[in-house]
Formats: sequence, C-alpha cells, structure tokens
Amino acid sequence: AGACGCAQAAGTVHCLPSVVVIGIEKAGTGELIQWLGSHPLVRFARREMYFFSRPGAAERLGSYLRSRFFVLSKEDREAGVMTVEKTPEYSMKFCLGARQLNDLLPSVKVLVLLKDPAKRAYSSFHHHCKRGRLFLASGEKEKVAFSLGVKGGAVEGRGERLKCTSENFDFFLETAKKHFSEQEKSVEKYYEYKDNSDKCELADDYFGDPYGILSHGIYAAAFEEYYKYFNRSSVGYVHSEDYVRNPSQFMTEVESFIGLPPHGYKAHKNENGFWILDGYPYRSKGNGDHYLPASDSARQWLNSFYAPERNRLSQLLPNLKYRFDSWA
Repeated sequence: AGACGCAQAAGTVHCLPSVVVIGIEKAGTGELIQWLGSHPLVRFARREMYFFSRPGAAERLGSYLRSRFFVLSKEDREAGVMTVEKTPEYSMKFCLGARQLNDLLPSVKVLVLLKDPAKRAYSSFHHHCKRGRLFLASGEKEKVAFSLGVKGGAVEGRGERLKCTSENFDFFLETAKKHFSEQEKSVEKYYEYKDNSDKCELADDYFGDPYGILSHGIYAAAFEEYYKYFNRSSVGYVHSEDYVRNPSQFMTEVESFIGLPPHGYKAHKNENGFWILDGYPYRSKGNGDHYLPASDSARQWLNSFYAPERNRLSQLLPNLKYRFDSWA
C-alpha cells in the first residue's frame, strides 16, 4: 500500500506517505488536505510535519514513520489506502526539502497548489498580522517596519503592533519597496544571483523577508529545485482558483494525479461565499479569511514586482493549462 513502503513495529504497520503536498503557503493547502482526507482511501497527517525541511531527516526517519497519522490496518493496505502529508514549508525551504524528500521517498508524488502570488501576499500579510507578528517602526508611526518583522522576542526599534487593514498593507509595501531599493534587490536580480551561485539560495534569505510575505510568492525557484530530484511526471499542479469555481472538478484533477478513484464530494457555500465540505468530522474552514480587498495601488505594485516570476513560471511550465500572465 502506498508508493513508499511500510514497516511493522509492535504489531502495528506504519506506511510512509504516497503523496506530499508541498504548498503553496496561503494557497488553500489546509482546505485541500481536508477535502482529500474525506476520501475513503486516504489517511492524512492532520498537522504539518516539517520533517523533510529540517536537517537530519534520515536520522529521524524512525520517529517520523511511527507517527500515528501513518498507521494502516491490514484492510487499509489491501484496499490500497494512501497516506498523505501536507507541509508548505517544503516549498519554502526547498533546498533541504527537495533533496531530503528524494533521498527518503524517491517514488513519492509531489502535489502543488498554485495561487496568484499577489493575492497570496495579501493573504499572508493578514495571516501574520492577525497573529501579532507585524509591528510599526518605533518613532515612525506612518511606516510599517518590514525589516523589523523578525521572529522572536523584543527587537530594538520595534514599536506598536500593526493593525490589520488594507491601508497598513499599503504601508507595508512602501516600506518593503524602500528596503528593496536600498539593497538593490528584485525578483529578477534574485534569479540572476541564484543562477550564478554554486549553492541553493532561498528567496527568504535573499530578500530579508522573515515571514515570507513577499518572498514566498517566488515559486519557480522551488519547482526548479524539485526538478533536480524528481521527474516532471511526479510533480502535479492544481490551481486555487479552480477550487473556488468548481471544487468537485478540482478534486477530480487531484484524484487523477494521485491515482485515486473518484469520490462524491458534497459541499455548500457559507455566508461569505466560501466552500464548506459537508458531512466531514474534521473542521472545514472554507477557502479563506474574509477581509476587505487590497488597494489598486498595492495590486499594481505586486503585479510589477512578480512580473519576472510569471515569466519564469511560463518558461518552466509551458504545458500547464494556466496562463500565468492572467495573474497580472
């Protein structure tokens, strides 16, 4: 059962994942795994594991394999039940993620949920802002401290916690633009730097974007790294906008790539227009938070910022049905 093998411990059979969802962060991967988990032939990890993106995965394989999420009964194995993990960090920390995933699960199927990077950035801003991670620069109340959005405790120069509004997202982008201009950094220059480097280079490190609000929208770098280790047929792509339009058809595409028989998913829209999966025992939150749209100026700047990314994706993935220029 599953592409990657099983092991028995204390009379219990644990199976490594057949499928790993590597992202994209804030594209709807949580909802994807909930829908996929309602399939009778799927068992999934109900939390992100962070296993393949952290050093020393091979040495920790035993503890990972013994996870209760990957336990299959004899009946499960005979029925062909698959085990699935979802951790978007594998596409964010792709240098370790791609290599260690291939080292330990060379026949795994890698699934990617795509989203317009400009929309993803706005969603990511609200995600981190609502968790109290973004602050104003002390003494500069009109500015959002992009470079001070660091992880950890008190930071010198950090002022009051940021309010989560579209206006403050504009201020966040203004601070980011100033930061990038002073450092002479852009998406195009990141790829030049990456292509000329002897080692794998993460966008987070290059841009100094501690929560990846902007840098996690640079997708092609991760996909290029995965293609060093996996055949293209082993990496599948679906699009969050297809889920919004028709989740049943969207799940048919997912099932087809994974190799699952069709399952009759039933859902309804909530008061905010988000799809909610019916009759499922685990929480289904819909496909997003409800907040006011970003300003036109924010959208225009983000479209310009990510233009080199759209071009890179179009060259890397010319056979996908998606037109990446439609994101502009």
